Amino acid sequence: MRGLLLAVVAAGVAALAGCAEREPAALAHAAATAVAPGGGPAAAAAELTADFNTKRVTVGGAIDRAVAMLESAATGTPMLGETTPVASVDATVFAAAVLDFCGAVEPQLPKADEFYVIWIKMGRLAFRAAEEAHAAGRVNESAALVFRGPKRWQNDGYWYQYPDHDALAAVILARTGNRAEAIHRLQSRIELRGPAQEVYEMLMRGQ
Repeated sequence: MRGLLLAVVAAGVAALAGCAEREPAALAHAAATAVAPGGGPAAAAAELTADFNTKRVTVGGAIDRAVAMLESAATGTPMLGETTPVASVDATVFAAAVLDFCGAVEPQLPKADEFYVIWIKMGRLAFRAAEEAHAAGRVNESAALVFRGPKRWQNDGYWYQYPDHDALAAVILARTGNRAEAIHRLQSRIELRGPAQEVYEMLMRGQ
């Protein structure tokens, strides 16, 4: 039994940790596919899925790459080893691909409670990508990102822990013609905190 448990844990760690020697090059190639003519999120997600199945990339590594690209775009600072910052749209398109990839390989990921952190990382990636697109004025793109990826991270515990994401989701819903849904989702919370409470009050004032 102990041996079986160790095997499960080892498999989970391998799926989550970005440690493959070939991973950086594979992720860079997928990022290029995401923004190439004839490429896009679907093509990049398929490439990532194939690389995951051949152990060239990991979920954790792909998420980390996407976050680094978003950070570069948001701060105007080049990624390590690069000379220019990542363009905002390049960062969000790759984030979309990574979230779609996460959805594609979801059945292969560990479900045990000790691996819940990976689902949180997916939710935070969806938040940061939607935030970047929204800040750049690409509201429709932000709407396509804010709930993207597996549904496992979208639960009451996540929304309570991260009211910034809950608030952004409501703002985006309201700005895309779904104001009633925005209000309803916040009204359904047992408790609103921080930015979620502020956005709810703003919506109720008709702003």
